[in-house]
Amino acid sequence: MFNARSLALSLNGDAINKSTKNMSNQHKKHRREQPRLSPGAGALPNLGGTENMTVDQFKAEMRTGTGARLAVQLFIAMAFAKAEKERVDAYIMPIFAKYDFRVAKDMPGHTAGEKITNPELIYLAGLENEAVTAFYAECDAAHRAHGWRGAEGACPALVAARDQIKAENNLIKWAAPLFGVSFDTVNCSTLRREFVENLLCAAAKSL
Repeated sequence: MFNARSLALSLNGDAINKSTKNMSNQHKKHRREQPRLSPGAGALPNLGGTENMTVDQFKAEMRTGTGARLAVQLFIAMAFAKAEKERVDAYIMPIFAKYDFRVAKDMPGHTAGEKITNPELIYLAGLENEAVTAFYAECDAAHRAHGWRGAEGACPALVAARDQIKAENNLIKWAAPLFGVSFDTVNCSTLRREFVENLLCAAAKSL
């Protein structure tokens, strides 16, 4: 039977096991407090009861099986999301620099009139702001000019980031039962990122 303690000897299982124990403790506390990411679209293939795997079977899965395939898909999604953000920022930031966006009203961490220096925080200027509307229109035109053929109003960098989250979710759904936790427990935990990173480390060691 699968033994996370044995896995710790060779495939980062100890780190993952510690993470899952902390997740279990945090789950009830953060259930209503933590933002949740929606599971990726589409069902995973029938995994045949992954919670009953032996350590050797897990190694094989992370080397050439479902675990390896899901990990590789995530590696690709991460690389693409990073490259896409850099590509999009290269033509969006000069557009953003033309505007002088200011925080519309006092709110936690921000003061009315404070200059907005990150386009990801542009919502602080108020979505009814005419300058914000103009900025988004320029962004849409720039996306099209740089080859975007997706939905109107969508940002290719954000679409790539969403696809990365879907790939993470697929890997978590497959691996979580091995360590006695559910997808929801991992997803609600502040240790979600650590769980994913340890799985990718295990995959890299197995390849």
